[in-house]
Amino acid sequence: MSLLNIERYPVFLCSAISVVVALAVLAGWVTDISVLKSISPGLPAMKPNTALAFVFAGVGLLFAARVRPNKRISYAALVCGIAIFLIGLLTVLEYAWGWDLPIDTFLIQLPSLSEAGVRIGRMSPHSAFNFTLVGISLISISAGFNKLSGALTSVVFVVTILAMLGLLYGAERLYGISQYNSMAVHTGLLFLVITAGLGLVDDRSRLSRIIKSKGAGGSMGRRIIPLVLIVPPVIGLILHAGFRAGFYDASFRLALTVGCSMIVMSIVLYKFCLSLDAIDFKRGQAETELADKEARYRELFDYSQGLICIHDLDGVLTTVNRATLRMLEYTEEEIVGRNLRHLVRPEFFPMFDAYLRQVTHEGLASGLLELISKSGNRVVLRYNNVLATEDGKAPYILGHAQNVTELLDAQKQLKTLSLTDDLTGLYNRRGFAALAEQQLKLEMHTGTARGLTLLFADMDGLKAINDNYGHENGSEAIKALGRLIKSAVREADVVARWGGDEFVILTIGAKGESPHMMVERINVLLTEYNANSGLPYGIACSIGVAPIDPDGDETFEEMIAAADEAMYVEKKRRKSDRNNINTLARPKPSLNSETTRST
Repeated sequence: MSLLNIERYPVFLCSAISVVVALAVLAGWVTDISVLKSISPGLPAMKPNTALAFVFAGVGLLFAARVRPNKRISYAALVCGIAIFLIGLLTVLEYAWGWDLPIDTFLIQLPSLSEAGVRIGRMSPHSAFNFTLVGISLISISAGFNKLSGALTSVVFVVTILAMLGLLYGAERLYGISQYNSMAVHTGLLFLVITAGLGLVDDRSRLSRIIKSKGAGGSMGRRIIPLVLIVPPVIGLILHAGFRAGFYDASFRLALTVGCSMIVMSIVLYKFCLSLDAIDFKRGQAETELADKEARYRELFDYSQGLICIHDLDGVLTTVNRATLRMLEYTEEEIVGRNLRHLVRPEFFPMFDAYLRQVTHEGLASGLLELISKSGNRVVLRYNNVLATEDGKAPYILGHAQNVTELLDAQKQLKTLSLTDDLTGLYNRRGFAALAEQQLKLEMHTGTARGLTLLFADMDGLKAINDNYGHENGSEAIKALGRLIKSAVREADVVARWGGDEFVILTIGAKGESPHMMVERINVLLTEYNANSGLPYGIACSIGVAPIDPDGDETFEEMIAAADEAMYVEKKRRKSDRNNINTLARPKPSLNSETTRST
């Protein structure tokens, strides 16, 4: 509900008590039930207009305790305050100027004068004065002048306490001027209830802070205030009863009253001091433990090998540890107050913005972030950051990260080594198989099909080169053949050393181009190389061609086998040719060939 809040329940309770008791008094006047009007025979009665003013006070207090400002609610509290003010002020003027206004009897028709000539329906001047101040207090709260309200409420409290003490001890001038125009017991009690509600309605007031505080002041206040308000009057009442019974004279009563009050207050103060001492001791222990924890945290923060930092929701760094400074090569003065975004490459700005959104909205974010050190070095961090919130402080991001730059570089290097051939720098069998499988999957979709052809090449005469010129020259010949094949194909094509002196080529996007054209390019490059290399041997190879049908049933291994078979057919054909392959060991023979396998 818009009007209710659990922290305002004491105010709502005060409001409810005031309204219920006041309505009960009005019902007592209507039904002529004496106990509702004066609690006990012989005690002053609460007047009808007094009860009406308490109804206005309770309702006004309820509206003043609103949670959210609202013009209608503010106006309602203001109207109640004006009504209370007018009732109190007019009654005060009646006493001051001797007026006889109808406000005393307009609710309930009562005899205007008693036998002694006293106005029967008129409230006591003390009550009228209090209502005048209560009305102004409610008006002040509605207008936002809470300090004025607090001062007026304090005056009402003092007047009421004096009136209640007058009732207890029979001091008539403190609570009224006659039996008919005195403050009733429940009138005084309701004034105390209303002053408590007015004191608590403003969360910033001193009374409200003391009552609601969880600290030492609030704890002591909730204990001592009731004792101060209850114990001395009770002691005085008991001793006054003994005096009236004739047990001792007035001097003895006074001395006993002062002595008992001193004893009781000393006990209260002693308990208060013990409680404060215990609180101070616990606070000292807590501060020591906190200091130890902060020292351990600072050591962990400073000497941790991982990056630890704190930045705000915009990415501005507020705290960094030593490892961060070493990692990014900045001093603390250079980096604190700087936005983390300034350490990110521009191409990674969207990734950094996405990180800020995630950690702000989800409270947790993890991943990789690439930064640039002061010297321009690349630093890759694996981070696990959380959103932290503290009472009275703006939320911030607590970041913890590890430098994984070398790890990622090593993984990349390892991956490269596992997919490439050490001798030629081309893909090895594993690398070729991975790329070829990927291209075959793309070829099965109409939107990404580009046409594939598989070529299998085997070097001719490698044994003769090894036997006549040594294995180092044989290795150089393999490297040279790999370079020539790579330069003959397009950038998109995949070339790999299949093993030994065997090479495999996957042409991508070769629709409309005859495989013979690619074989011819390889042969031309081989011829040019043999003519210009200045080596005592030439290089040649046999090439088999196997077109790939992505809609067929052949597996990748079967396609390789088909290309390998076509290559051996070509090799046998070359062996029966006049230029036998054994002549390769002589200076610079031309040993080029092309595949003629058809589909």
